[in-house]
This record gives sequence, structure tokens and C-alpha cells, in this order.
Amino acid sequence: MAQKYYPFYNLSAAVGPGASNATDDVMLVQFFLREIAKDQSVGPQGRPPTPLAVDGVYGPNTAAWIAWFQSSMNAKFAGSTYADGRVDPARGMSNDPKFLKSTISHTQYTIVSLNATYRFRYKASHNALDEDPRVPQPLRQALASGDYA
Repeated sequence: MAQKYYPFYNLSAAVGPGASNATDDVMLVQFFLREIAKDQSVGPQGRPPTPLAVDGVYGPNTAAWIAWFQSSMNAKFAGSTYADGRVDPARGMSNDPKFLKSTISHTQYTIVSLNATYRFRYKASHNALDEDPRVPQPLRQALASGDYA
């Protein structure tokens, strides 16, 4: 289930090839990607041609959008994000510097980049995604439930 660590939204499990791709987790990633893509200054090159649906289903289009975001982050912040096509949950506590980076690749977790990029553009929304009407109702409910099993 998608998780909220105010003001950070984490995943319960990875999204991407070979991952569990839980509906709430995929929907959170899709929502961030869709909203971030509205800002043309973020990775204007190489955007996937098909709009991204926020439906909680991981497939080729969601994979293309994840790859676009990771490559955009690497183009902007040289080698900051491991471009493996997966969005893994950040591990550890949010006040721990190790939380921001993977212990394997030593790059920033993509979910951290998604949160930071979205928050930079939509801070008021980011502070309360569970109340934002642009967020699909099932995701708002999951985030508001407080059940982060």
C-alpha cells in the first residue's frame, strides 16, 4: 500500500519490472509522474508519446514514463538517480541521511526524486495529497487510511 510520511510519500514495495506493483504504489508513482510532466522544464526531451493514466496498473507506458523521469533526473543532476526502470521504496527513517540514497547504487531513490520534484512545484498539494481532488479517490483513501501494512 502507498505510504505517507509527512511530508514524504513512500511505497510499500517496488514498482517496475519484476516488482509486486501493488495498485496503490503504482498509482502514487503514476500520479507524481503525470503531474510533474505538466511542467515542460522537467525533461522536455524524450517524453513518452502516450499520456500516462493514473490507474494503478503497471505496464509498458508506465515503464516508459519511469525511464523518462530517471533519465531526466540524470541529465539535470549528473548520475543522481539509478536508471533501472524501477521505483523502490526508500528505506530507513526520513531524518536519516541514508534514507535518501540506496545502499547498493549509492544514488538517490527515485521515490525521493519524485517527492522532491513534485513538492517543488506543488507544495500545498504535497502537504496533503489525501485531500487534493486531483489525486484519484482510491489513492486519497489509501493515503488517508493510515493503514501502512
